[in-house]
Amino acid sequence: MSNREHTLTIEMLKELDALYEETEDMGGLGRRPNRWGTLVEELRKIRRLVEAGVTVKIEGTPTVLNTWESFYDWAHGRYHMLEDGYDLWIGDDYPSEIKRTAIKCPRCKLLNSDTAQRCACGFDFVSGTIEKSHFKQEIPKEIKTYLKFIVGLNVLVALDPLVVGDPVQLIAVVIWSVIIYWLYSKLVQKKNWARITLVILTFPIGLYLFFSQEIKLYFLQRES
Repeated sequence: MSNREHTLTIEMLKELDALYEETEDMGGLGRRPNRWGTLVEELRKIRRLVEAGVTVKIEGTPTVLNTWESFYDWAHGRYHMLEDGYDLWIGDDYPSEIKRTAIKCPRCKLLNSDTAQRCACGFDFVSGTIEKSHFKQEIPKEIKTYLKFIVGLNVLVALDPLVVGDPVQLIAVVIWSVIIYWLYSKLVQKKNWARITLVILTFPIGLYLFFSQEIKLYFLQRES
């Protein structure tokens, strides 16, 4: 039984995550991922284990990968930007007849297996309606990064009235911070109006919330 199981350890996950997040400066094009090719090959190894009948367990989580669909849902949920930003994807070495039967979600453009009944974004292929996703997307790292940046910026702005002793400016900074943090609390509750408001109030930094693919998927998923 042991040779039919494989555990993806926390250390392995950290290595895969590092491949996903690593970027390099491309000059005028900005920073771009440079290790996605290696990541795709590593994900294909995991997929081939599943195809061979090996049960892949994710250490520290109840996640079990034992079908093509369960593997794809997990891989896309964790590294979904590969779908939009990398030509070689984890299923590209599938036989052509399998590729032809894959279902592309009309809502988020995710490629699903032909046996899938519901996309990770919540689109139900049977009824054509938006339902609760079987896959729960955690709060994206981009949202947490955005909050850290805003907190740091607010601290810097608050230093000036503290140094010069301007209570009016300090009160204005505090009120602004309360509004931003309240909007952030609504943001993590998937309130799209809060996302749009933050994009406007914190422009151009807020554009980060508008263009992030991971944040878009997070908001596409229905809670109930």
